[in-house]
Amino acid sequence: MKHFFLADNIVCPPQAKRGRIQELFSRDLRGQTIFASVVWFLQSMGFWSVTMYLPEYMGTLDIDPYLNSFSVFIGEIPGLLLAMVLIDPSKLGRIKCLRFFSFFTALGLLLFAFIDVKVVRAICVVLVFFFMVPIYSILNTFTPEVFPTDHRSIAMAWMYMVIAFPGIITAFLGASVLSTNITWLYPAVAASFFCLQLLFTFGLRTEPAAHGLIDSKDILETGATGLVTESEHCIKRAPSQETELADIPTANGASVSCDVEIK
Repeated sequence: MKHFFLADNIVCPPQAKRGRIQELFSRDLRGQTIFASVVWFLQSMGFWSVTMYLPEYMGTLDIDPYLNSFSVFIGEIPGLLLAMVLIDPSKLGRIKCLRFFSFFTALGLLLFAFIDVKVVRAICVVLVFFFMVPIYSILNTFTPEVFPTDHRSIAMAWMYMVIAFPGIITAFLGASVLSTNITWLYPAVAASFFCLQLLFTFGLRTEPAAHGLIDSKDILETGATGLVTESEHCIKRAPSQETELADIPTANGASVSCDVEIK
């Protein structure tokens, strides 16, 4: 039986192509990038739709617009605490937690749109922020975990660039919807963004919770005296020991070729 130990020397040559945006749209990453980008984009559309125009909209319904600011703090903090619990691999994990919060955000907005009772609408506002705000935290947890180390930082930079555009779009969209004087239309449009987000989460097929990451620090196999860790393009040498070139499977299904000690 072969046991793989920590080598004496690790040589990792630099990669000239590291950190290029076009790598996110390579054959292996294209699907993950597109679906993640759409989910981030719809989150930003829904978030800005709610936060930019909800005070004005509530004013047209004779509801105190300052309730909006107060409801942010009432709903946001416990919502974040709930997300911290549910995102754990032993609970819902990343993707199911994202779907859970997207669904109830859309539901809260639809109830706000079609139930014409001030108390109920006030409660719905709190619930919307309770479920909507933590989605950003879930996405910030999920996204880095599903991209390889070489592409992780550029993937996050891409997502932050994607969410910059909805702030411009929703400014014109919100003004157009509010000008119709149809009281249920505005929250219904905002709810549609989260409904679409929920649908696109089914395109996210990599659940990183409780699974190995494509990471240079991923533990492959434990021996009696040390560890061997994955590092793409790395050569592990143990000059004083008998070694053999081996393809070692990693937790994410890939493999890495290393000079390893044979015991």
